[in-house]
Amino acid sequence: MNLTRALHEAGKRRGVGDGIGRIALLRLAVLALALSVLAAGAVPVGSASATPTLTPSGTVVALGANWSGQTVVPGGLDHVIAVAAGNSNSLALKDDGTVVGWGGNYSGQSNVPVGLDDVIEIAAGGTFSVALKDDGSVVTWGGFFDMTPPAGLDNVVAIAAGGARIFALTDTGTVVAWGWDAYVPDGLADVVAIAAADDHALAVTADGTVVGWGGNSNGELNIPGGLTNVTAVATGWSHSVALKTDGTVIAWGGNWVGQTNVPSGLDHVVAIAAGGQVSLALKDSGEVIGWGWNYYGQLSVPAGLSACAIAVGDYHALVVERAVDITPPLISYTQELIVPATDPAGATVTFPVSAWDDTDGAVPVFCSPESGGLFPINPAGEFMEVACWATDQAGNTATAPFFLHVQGAGEQVTDLIALVDGLPLNGKLGTSLHDKLVTVQRFLAADKPQQAEDNLASFINQVDAQRGKGLTGAQADALKTAALRIMNVIVT
Repeated sequence: MNLTRALHEAGKRRGVGDGIGRIALLRLAVLALALSVLAAGAVPVGSASATPTLTPSGTVVALGANWSGQTVVPGGLDHVIAVAAGNSNSLALKDDGTVVGWGGNYSGQSNVPVGLDDVIEIAAGGTFSVALKDDGSVVTWGGFFDMTPPAGLDNVVAIAAGGARIFALTDTGTVVAWGWDAYVPDGLADVVAIAAADDHALAVTADGTVVGWGGNSNGELNIPGGLTNVTAVATGWSHSVALKTDGTVIAWGGNWVGQTNVPSGLDHVVAIAAGGQVSLALKDSGEVIGWGWNYYGQLSVPAGLSACAIAVGDYHALVVERAVDITPPLISYTQELIVPATDPAGATVTFPVSAWDDTDGAVPVFCSPESGGLFPINPAGEFMEVACWATDQAGNTATAPFFLHVQGAGEQVTDLIALVDGLPLNGKLGTSLHDKLVTVQRFLAADKPQQAEDNLASFINQVDAQRGKGLTGAQADALKTAALRIMNVIVT
């Protein structure tokens, strides 16, 4: 987006901002509406897991004018989560936090600084580029003016760029501006989203209303009366666009090529972009809808394309085509789950299973038999097979059978003997406890539950008597807990 240009239709000079980006604030709204982001699952036991990526990614499709190579996407560019478009340059943000630039570079706007990483948002001005890092700092490059951020600015949550101006939204809800003729209205506060063009800028406040400032020669600041529930805004040369919480879009300002003629019935929108005399909307289905001036083909989105991010420059547009998800979720589970019975009927078992999908995040796991049920005691050495499965939003299904064994009293006594033998006890105490449990085991094998219970009670009494003497408190607690559980399982 350059500082001045000959407006094709009117012979006037106008400015433009991309009105897109705002990843730091829009991501929550977009994902909540379109991606159903869930809480993260556990890392599978005994298996590797890819780094989780909740934000969808893909490859870049570039449309429109190409006189500076702005629509020649670099080969091999993938894993893109956001894009930004300037007057004649393009930027892509990858899911690893790095940035790729291409196209016009007459002021260095495509020369991404070496080593730039941890980026969460990008924006493109007329002759410069901007990146917001996850530590709240802003990095700029290119431009014919000094676009260096103000000293000490490190609490930024969103950025916007237009012409030769940059706007930064801070975590306190205030906006900082710098560059050529950049300013912010007095008293502007509680801001949650911003957009900028050469001649005007917009802000969304916490109450869902829109504030505008700057040039208004085409009504781009004539905010419709009663406009509320706005979550995002975008700006073109001489028009403005707003996205509402219900997924509908409102536009106003210059309209000589239909840039404010929002298509009838447009809804389910999760992101908007504007630039030049063009407006774009991204629906939760991934469909991209555009309106306005299509002289260079910047609105000619390929049929059937499913997108996850959009951007508009002065004469070109960028769309991130969502990568086709062919990878099933990764299920976390234990191959053999051994659970001690807690009474003669068995044990109520909640399966420690979860599933994580690189695209969708945590996805629900279903099992047969169902988790949380009462499972009977299994004979020694026998396991019950449990079949679990998880399906992501793309329909990819993963299965994970595992085996469940509920221990009876005899097996639990064997484990308790091993616990006693593994403790650093004096020989006499260790031998005494060991022998009592062996006796319990012998009576259980002979189907004499009452005698087994009596000897187990003697074991518990000895443990209590040795607490703080031959046994530490933690050792006594562990032995007594296990013994009492076994006592509950024995049927007398």
